Amino acid sequence: MKVPASESQKAISSMQFQVILNTNRKLRSATVSHFEYAETVERKFMTLKRMVMSGMFVMVASLLATTAGAEELKVGDKAPSFEAKDQNGGDFKLDARKGKWTVLFFYPKAGTPGCTKQACAFRDNIKKITEQNADVFGISADTVEAQAKFHKEHNLNFTLLADPDSKVIKAYGSKMPVLSMSKRWTFIIDPDQKIRLIEKDVDPVLDSIRTAEKLKELQKTAPKT
Repeated sequence: MKVPASESQKAISSMQFQVILNTNRKLRSATVSHFEYAETVERKFMTLKRMVMSGMFVMVASLLATTAGAEELKVGDKAPSFEAKDQNGGDFKLDARKGKWTVLFFYPKAGTPGCTKQACAFRDNIKKITEQNADVFGISADTVEAQAKFHKEHNLNFTLLADPDSKVIKAYGSKMPVLSMSKRWTFIIDPDQKIRLIEKDVDPVLDSIRTAEKLKELQKTAPKT
């Protein structure tokens, strides 16, 4: 039995409508899923962004706290008092140096080329400083063991101080940002424990000679006690 053309067309139209309806439903579902997925990704991205920004803030805050841990010292300020171990494990106290001139040079790391040149130059010119009633002390963030090795290897004739926690380095404001090392700075401290020189532009080879010359100039103008 043949189905009238009109009935056949109606059947096809009904089938087409159903297919289109199902397709639209799938498309809607896919579209909704797509948007939901996009929203989820965006939310995760924003969360990650906040975490990164928060981490950067903490890092910057930490850096600022490290570099600005102590008020910048100036010539005429009292030298921060401190205690440290020397290369032999003995005790050093700056307060015990009252009545004498003190040369305190900070250096980045024992055994490195620049620090070796600086230390050896002080060794070779030590008399030019000790003749002026002054003693030389080198200090870095190295351990006692590292300082002992450095001292012995180059036959140094002055004391090295260990500051592995960087407490003294921070107190004198010479700590490098981020790194646990000191900048290469030299201080001259007078018998009253006042800072008379802060040299930040240090030439490792010439530091000892310049320090001896500056020490002589300072002592000429220092009040008699």
